[in-house]
Amino acid sequence: MKKQLITSVLFLSLLLNLFAQNDTWLLDSIICDQFNNSNQPFPKSREIYQSYDTQGRLLVRERENFINNTWLPEQRLANLWDTEGNLSTQTFFSWNIGSRAWYYDLRHSYQYHTEGVLKYFLKEKYNQDFATWEKVSQDVYTFSDFEGPDTYEIDVWNAAANQWRKKDLVTFTYLPDGLTGASVYQKWDTLSNSWINSQRTTYTYLPDGKRNEIIRESWSNGNWVNSSKSIYAYYPSGAVRELLTQTWNAVANNWTKNTQVLYEYDSEGRETLFFYGVWNGLNYANYLRVIQMYDQNGNLETRLDENWINGRWVSEELCTYFYRQFISSLHEAENTFLCNFPNPLPKAIPLVCPELANSGVNEIRLFDMSGKLLQNIRMPSSISFVLEDNIQPGLYVLAFFKNGKTAGAKKVIVGF
Repeated sequence: MKKQLITSVLFLSLLLNLFAQNDTWLLDSIICDQFNNSNQPFPKSREIYQSYDTQGRLLVRERENFINNTWLPEQRLANLWDTEGNLSTQTFFSWNIGSRAWYYDLRHSYQYHTEGVLKYFLKEKYNQDFATWEKVSQDVYTFSDFEGPDTYEIDVWNAAANQWRKKDLVTFTYLPDGLTGASVYQKWDTLSNSWINSQRTTYTYLPDGKRNEIIRESWSNGNWVNSSKSIYAYYPSGAVRELLTQTWNAVANNWTKNTQVLYEYDSEGRETLFFYGVWNGLNYANYLRVIQMYDQNGNLETRLDENWINGRWVSEELCTYFYRQFISSLHEAENTFLCNFPNPLPKAIPLVCPELANSGVNEIRLFDMSGKLLQNIRMPSSISFVLEDNIQPGLYVLAFFKNGKTAGAKKVIVGF
C-alpha cells in the first residue's frame, strides 16, 4: 500500500493532532471504513477501543477486524504505570482464533532517571512452548545532563551464549543552546571488535529555533557522503507549511528533488490537510492526501485517506474518532457547585437540588471512575433531575455544565 512509504510521517502527524486537543477529552475508540476503486465503502474494516485509569493514562487498547460480517479481535495492548506516572510495562497480546483467547506476544519494560527521562528499554518475546518470556533486545541510554541523551546503545540477546551482543550505537552532540546538532549511527563489527561508522544526521535551525534542514550522510571509504536532505518551511504562525526531501546525485554532484509534503490548518491551528507529492522531473505529482475534520470540542473527528489514481483522488480509508470526557478536570471543579444529595443516591426518582435554580446549568453528566459517560441529561428542570434505573450501584462523578463548560462536579454513590 502507498501509505507504507510514509507511515512514520503520518503517524507523527496524527499523534501531534490528538495530543494537541483539550485534555478533558480522551480518545475512546476509532472505527475505520475502507473503500473500493469506485469510491464505495466496504463494511467497517477495523475498530480500536481504549480504556484509561482515573488519571487519564491509557490502560488497554484493543483492535478488532471486520471479517465475514463479524468483528474478530486481533491485538491487545496493556499498560502499567509506576508511582511517578511513568510508563512501566507494555504487554502485547495476539488473538488466537482457534482457542478464542488472548496469548502473550511481546513485552516492553522501561526504566527512568529520577527526572523521568528514559534510561533503559527492554524488549521480550513470549515463548508459547515453554511459557516463558525471552529477551530480544535492549536500549541503554547515557546522560551527562538531562536535556538529551549522550548515547543510546542497542543490544540483542544471544541465547546460545546467554549474554547481550552489541548491535547499534547512536551518539548525540548538541549546540550551545541545547538543540541537537548531530547524531552518529554506528554498527558493531565483530571482526575488529569495535564500532564502525554507518550514518550521520546533521541539524540546522532558523534564528527562532525552528528546524531548517536535516542532512543525512553515509559512511563510505573513510568519508561521509551526502545521502538525503529535508528542508522545512513555515507559516507566519510558526506551523510547518512544507517539508521537502531531496536525494544526493553523486554523478551530477548535486541535490535532486524527491518528495513534497504540504500542510494546511484551520483558524485554531489544527491540521486539516496533509498532501504528499512525488517529483516526476517537472513538478510534484499528486500521490496521497489526508483530510481531517474536528468536532465542536476541537477533537479530531474524521480522517480520510485518499490516493491519486488515474487522474483523480480515490478514497482508501475513512476513520471516525470517538471520545469520552476525562474526569480529572472535573475533580478540579469538585465542591465548586454542591448539591445536598442523600447518600447513596436513589435511582428513577427525582433528585432535588435548589442550587440549580438560576445557575445557568443546562446539562448534567454522570461518569464512572474511568471517565466513561453513562448518562447525559440535557436541559434539566430548574431544580431536579432523575438518574436512569439501569445505573449499577457504585461510585461515580456527577458533573454540571454550562454551555459545554464544567460548572462543578461531585463524587456520588449510587445505591440500589
